[in-house]
Amino acid sequence: EIYKWAATVIQSRSFPASAIASSHRFNMTSELDGSPVLLPGLDILNHSPAAKVTWQWTKEACSILSDQQLSRGTEILNNYAPKSNEELIMGYGFSLFRNPSDHCNLALGAMAVAHINGVLSQRPASTPLQHAALDIEPSAVKPHQVADLPNPIIGVGWVRLIHNNTGEKENRPEYLFSPGFLEQASIAFANAREHGRGFMSTDTTLFAGPATRNKLHTACAIAMILQKQQSDLTSSYDHLPRWPNNQRQFHAARYRRGQLLILRTVTDSILTSLRFLAGLDTSWPRDKRLLRLEHILKAGPKEFLIDFRAVLHVGFGTRNAEKIRQQMLLDSAFTLWLCGIWLWMPLETKSERPLSDRPALPTRTADWVNLMHRTYGDESKIGQRWAKIPASEEGRSLAESCYNIIRAAASKNPRSIYNDPRADVDRLL
Repeated sequence: EIYKWAATVIQSRSFPASAIASSHRFNMTSELDGSPVLLPGLDILNHSPAAKVTWQWTKEACSILSDQQLSRGTEILNNYAPKSNEELIMGYGFSLFRNPSDHCNLALGAMAVAHINGVLSQRPASTPLQHAALDIEPSAVKPHQVADLPNPIIGVGWVRLIHNNTGEKENRPEYLFSPGFLEQASIAFANAREHGRGFMSTDTTLFAGPATRNKLHTACAIAMILQKQQSDLTSSYDHLPRWPNNQRQFHAARYRRGQLLILRTVTDSILTSLRFLAGLDTSWPRDKRLLRLEHILKAGPKEFLIDFRAVLHVGFGTRNAEKIRQQMLLDSAFTLWLCGIWLWMPLETKSERPLSDRPALPTRTADWVNLMHRTYGDESKIGQRWAKIPASEEGRSLAESCYNIIRAAASKNPRSIYNDPRADVDRLL
């Protein structure tokens, strides 16, 4: 019992020893830098995130000064630095209503973390994710800035809502992610050609800059992570009392409500932004870099669309966009479409003619293909020499099997691009 009491006192009432080191009269060794310090008397001050205070240390005394005008009888408050309700409950046993520093913790899976570590280990030592990369001296970091520094734990971060003092949303992004988390997530969801095209370590919003496939993939993945956490929270409601019966249950209920508010608000905002970019309420996406399955099923020369739909029917047993989504075959459908586009474009060298005199692709489709190739390909461009990627024997055998099935399906259409003898596996590979 004595040990529990002592541990509780240290956890809830201690101050970091680094606070003492801010005085030039003290020499703090590295061994003591993270040690807790008890200051009886000052530890009774309650916390307010709006309190502005200054600590002064001498060899004889420690003083805390309020930087605000206080009238007689006003409670003197301390500022424990920005802390979420989860931190306040675990460390001090209370929570705050409309806590401006409340956030929802996020974590990537073990495989993603291993991949991120592998990518970061190949970067120079001065690469972001460490505080030194921000050119910030440790002594210059103020307590209220700690929560805004990149999290040094790979794969772990947070998201929080942005409110002003009145509790209303400010005229800026509704939410912020911890610096470093979006960069790590974009690394985890990047393909081999996308590293360096995702978020930077200082990015804290999803849709502030130009969109790329990697950024949109990251946004979709984060939305699913938030939905999973929301489902986990709500699934336990049946086992909770309808009304809190004590202070612990009261603060736990406030914590859950705050977490659900963050999760629902951020998820809804991300999905709304994605729907807007994809133009779900328009014939084409608002961002020319985006295409939906509905677009590629309808936009293009008639002969090309006949080929593409036949390939989908052979491979998936359907050419219906919604059914393809339900079967989670969207990536495969776009891959087949790109293969068809590849065959439709002119051959590599200037001496070779196109496979046949075919109508040109729609301008928007051709622009999209060129944009994707400039972004994710090498220095070659459409109409010039395409990059050749060596294929394994297994990959080549699989490609030939699939191609034979496609050709068999296209045999009924004499104008099919797949019936041209020059449209072979070598061209696709």
